[in-house]
Amino acid sequence: MKSQGFTIVELIIVIVILAVISITASISFLSLNEDAEAAKTKALAANFKQAVDFAKTKWAIGGNRNYVVNLTNYLDGSIDVNAFGYPVGVNKGNNNTGTMGSPFQIGRGNRGCADLWNALLEDAPSIAHNNNNQEYRSYRFSSGLNPITPSASDSCTYVLRKLGDTSGRNNALIKITYNASTGSVIFEDNR
Repeated sequence: MKSQGFTIVELIIVIVILAVISITASISFLSLNEDAEAAKTKALAANFKQAVDFAKTKWAIGGNRNYVVNLTNYLDGSIDVNAFGYPVGVNKGNNNTGTMGSPFQIGRGNRGCADLWNALLEDAPSIAHNNNNQEYRSYRFSSGLNPITPSASDSCTYVLRKLGDTSGRNNALIKITYNASTGSVIFEDNR
């Protein structure tokens, strides 16, 4: 009577097939993870844009025609807006005098974009302005689009770092860019 077991060749074929299925499933999972993070970032961009638009509306309803230090009745009252009505910082101006140095520039230094992110987004994901160790990294730069002060650092780019992308602001795979001179908020997925 002959034994009814598997041959070594049959076992190797089964192992190879299982390995191929496993690798395919892993690649699909990684792709789904990237897609999920991209979708989450796109939703953050929409929320950020909505907060920017609300600030502009509050500014316009208040009859303002110039920059405002600590826009009243908006969020916690710490958002400063430029003469176009778009957010440029958090407690950037002098509360006692109502004045703001560089009213077209975002924040006080490079941290300004991260401060704006945390102020405008409810339950904002972690962000850093000086390293890649958080979910996002912020960059402040001049778009050259400000008609009054073209050299002002009026823009922020928020780069998704959670998936390991460490490229600079211009080459980042998934990012959000905010321009305080135009109020635009743009989501980009360059994968």
